[in-house]
Amino acid sequence: MIVIPTTLQFLNEIVIHEIGLPNTHFGHSSDTLRTENGPSIRTTDWGTEPTGALSRQQPAAAEPPTRHGPHMKQFTVVFTGDTSLGDWYVQRAEPDIQRRLREQPLSFFDEVEPLVTDKDLFITNFESVLADNPTSPLQGQKNYLGWDSPERSVDALKRIGVDAVSLANNHTMDFGREILADTAAKLTDVGIHTFGAGKGTSKAAEPLVRRIRIGDHEKNLYVLGALKNSAVMREQYRFFATETEWGLHPLATRAVAHQIAELRADDPDALIILYPHWGQNYQWASDLMWRTSERFRKAGADLIIGHGAHMLQELNVSQHGSTVFSLGNFVFNSRGRYTSLNAPPYSLVSRLSLGVSAGRWQAALRLYPIVTDNVDTTYRSRPVTRDEAHAVFHTLAARSAEPSAFGRSYSLEKDGRGWHILQTRPISARYDSAARPSRRGQWRGKRLLATPRDHYPDAGADQATQGDAATGTSASTAASAQFPPGSERYGPGSTHECLAKALAARGVPYSAGKATIRDRSRPALRFTINDIPYVSSAAIIYHARDDGSTRTVNHRAARVAKRKDLLAHILDARSFAVPRGSTFGSARKRDALLYFDALSTTFRHGFCVKPVDGSLGRDVHTGITTRAAFEHAFDAVAAAHDEVLVQEELPGEVYRFLYVGGHVAAIRTGLPMNVRGDGERTIAQLVADKNNTRRENPIHQYYPLEIGRPQREELDRQGRTPESIPAAGETVYLAQTSNLHRGADMVDRTDDVHPSYKDEVARAVSSIPGMHICGADVIIQDHHAPAEPGNHGIIELNTGPGVGGHHYPWSGQPRDAAGDIVDYLLTLKPADLGR
Repeated sequence: MIVIPTTLQFLNEIVIHEIGLPNTHFGHSSDTLRTENGPSIRTTDWGTEPTGALSRQQPAAAEPPTRHGPHMKQFTVVFTGDTSLGDWYVQRAEPDIQRRLREQPLSFFDEVEPLVTDKDLFITNFESVLADNPTSPLQGQKNYLGWDSPERSVDALKRIGVDAVSLANNHTMDFGREILADTAAKLTDVGIHTFGAGKGTSKAAEPLVRRIRIGDHEKNLYVLGALKNSAVMREQYRFFATETEWGLHPLATRAVAHQIAELRADDPDALIILYPHWGQNYQWASDLMWRTSERFRKAGADLIIGHGAHMLQELNVSQHGSTVFSLGNFVFNSRGRYTSLNAPPYSLVSRLSLGVSAGRWQAALRLYPIVTDNVDTTYRSRPVTRDEAHAVFHTLAARSAEPSAFGRSYSLEKDGRGWHILQTRPISARYDSAARPSRRGQWRGKRLLATPRDHYPDAGADQATQGDAATGTSASTAASAQFPPGSERYGPGSTHECLAKALAARGVPYSAGKATIRDRSRPALRFTINDIPYVSSAAIIYHARDDGSTRTVNHRAARVAKRKDLLAHILDARSFAVPRGSTFGSARKRDALLYFDALSTTFRHGFCVKPVDGSLGRDVHTGITTRAAFEHAFDAVAAAHDEVLVQEELPGEVYRFLYVGGHVAAIRTGLPMNVRGDGERTIAQLVADKNNTRRENPIHQYYPLEIGRPQREELDRQGRTPESIPAAGETVYLAQTSNLHRGADMVDRTDDVHPSYKDEVARAVSSIPGMHICGADVIIQDHHAPAEPGNHGIIELNTGPGVGGHHYPWSGQPRDAAGDIVDYLLTLKPADLGR
């Protein structure tokens, strides 16, 4: 049984009164609460107001929450993301920013402060320490070692109304255990409660606890703070609490799930919120985060509100609970790396409102997007504009698990605080939804321009939940024991497994575990050939340089391939066939429409619209022949990407040529998502039947067919519905893209394609200096006819080509593509890779 903490630090009773009565902190009284199965718990007030040098007319205490209707009662909890005035960072900023920090520190909060007023509890992630220019034992080991001036930061936190902070993040231990303890003490002294850290493992694990009473109804609120349990944090930096020493609470999946389950068993009616610091900087949520979040929700968490990526991440809701993977930043005064890492410059402020109606608890979750790229805002986080709000909404829809259902779970709304995303489904099965979406918001939700979420890479990059890396030469060990068994990146049929088998077959020793690649911990294979240390992860092969850094075997050539427009210009200049086209910024829709109007008769087969640097067939729109369809496609891509590539549509099928060291090793094509009719069953029934068959194929099992909005639109274009019954032998396509990740069938064509195409592709790829291994996608009208101008076109090069589709095709001859790659690596010398 989890013992509910008895320390004054972790409990405060809140009583919410009827309309007309003041909602204050009720002086300095104390009371005693008894739980049904636990010990008595002392409840205290919020503490006294701070004194300090800051001047501000507005009082630090929050105003009474806004109530709606004569009998409505509610309790509002505000959560924000990473917060730090950042004295250490600002030292490197412009003089005006430094002056503002000294003279007007609250100016950094001015534009977002309205989002955090009118609350009953305000929780943030304080990602710094309170110390003046401390010395770190990690100097030279860790790149960013931030600290905040104690008096200034504490005063600012109190004046914006912060009630509690999580200290479970990757910066509060930058200067050692003593500074962490001192930081917690300074916050506690002014009435700001801390959690996620403590002296000893038990104290560090204690949640923040609040007693909520609304009228005659009451319940406990638990908020658990924890830091991703990575090997670097655990072993190299030693950030976590020991039995007797100060430290942080680790987000160890099994232990935290058990803690949540015991809280739920001990207090079935409680509201349990997990507030983890996880994820990679400026990256979307990984597969592992998605799986782990569901495990926490099944254990009993009603809501997961994460932070740690410095940007917003995806939203998800199921019958077990809801997840906001990352709020991103609140006010975090580093320069940031949004542009250099191509990350969206947005974060979120969360407002969770609880109420009681007809004896039932209700909850409404509102997420207010804010712009947190300090380069763009000159260090003034601000609410989003209308266009930015729509961009955020559509991007989150596109990244969701079920884009077609996103509009039924979330609605884009605007209130007195600004644009926000309202969750219309209950936060968990234990609560009714108190959300009241406007008709306008619901309408916009139904018009989502979104594409399905992919299985994202980097499973295992965020937490060390798989245990210590094992070593050995067993392909089965590499493929299943060390990595998620259901992962298309690392499970059976994956490139990872194929490469492990190829290495073992050639007697090349390897180890399976994790590797740090470009500051990210990833599942990987390690092996050495001809004194060159290699690391393979997520279908990309890296080599270690003499200075200890890693880079892909393709190095600069990979940068050329990443931008489809640049690649097309280079190949065109060298007389290789490529589609004509142009690139437009996401705000240049008018110019793009002029381009369409001017060339609509020239591009006889229509247009293709896609991101300039997209991957996995995501956000690719083909077969566009009308202005309305073009505008629709442009809007969809522009909502999620900064640049849009508009090209002529080339007739034919897409073929993937696997290029390895100067020659083509294998060729496959993808038949777009399809079913074959039998004259009796509906399309929906045929899809279900084909999925049963796909489960038997090691690589196709990861990409089941679905009938979502894109598939319904394609069927509608053909005059069909999912209930249509195709004729016997008739093939019905549910998509136009031939990517495996979009449900296509992989078909081997290595021996079928005219040999002139192999020569053409080999010459084209070889013309890109430094390109060793890649997948070349080529559209060919008739693969039996020789390559000639006008009957084919190279559309992109993929420098991380998956080979599972070559090893396990839906039809055709399996090819040992991974073996060809290993054989090529066996011929390379260090000088060939510029070591």
